Amino acid sequence: MADHLLGASCKHPATVAALRRQLSRSGDDVALPYPETVNLPFNRQALPDGFELFPTPQLLTDDEHEGVWVLLQGGTVMLQTEENQLTLPEGPRPEWLPLHQPPLVFGALNGHPVRVVSVPHDIVPPAGYCTEPFNAFQERISADLMTIAGIGKQLLHWQRMSRICSHCGGQLEQLQEVLGINE
Repeated sequence: MADHLLGASCKHPATVAALRRQLSRSGDDVALPYPETVNLPFNRQALPDGFELFPTPQLLTDDEHEGVWVLLQGGTVMLQTEENQLTLPEGPRPEWLPLHQPPLVFGALNGHPVRVVSVPHDIVPPAGYCTEPFNAFQERISADLMTIAGIGKQLLHWQRMSRICSHCGGQLEQLQEVLGINE
């Protein structure tokens, strides 16, 4: 019997265990949908209204204008905490954030650029910020914010790991495209 729960998130292990017990009792090879749709946040249906994903992410050297920041630190996303709500930081680059490379702009939210950067591991989140793992047991991040952060994480990973053309072995270069963002 194929394991339909293979790859299920660890967010609700008791639910997955209960589904496994139920399946083993019935003995039927039942094709189940993915057990929890919350574990599939990286899809376009979870993106918020007003979000535009650019076809080509761009390195942006001007980081002083208003925008949304996806701050990644290893397997976590750094969020602002405001009145028991977690949000992606907005505005110019946070003063405490050193940049070792320009931010990658991969979209716009309500006309403002959405930037992603990797935060060094030795940076401790300042007051008003916290880090949340992508595979947190308790879900404190909404699906739309997690999707934006997940796309940013995927793009940074791709840029870091895809520097050589698999066909010719040549060095890859960033495509240049005019961004449709309001600065």
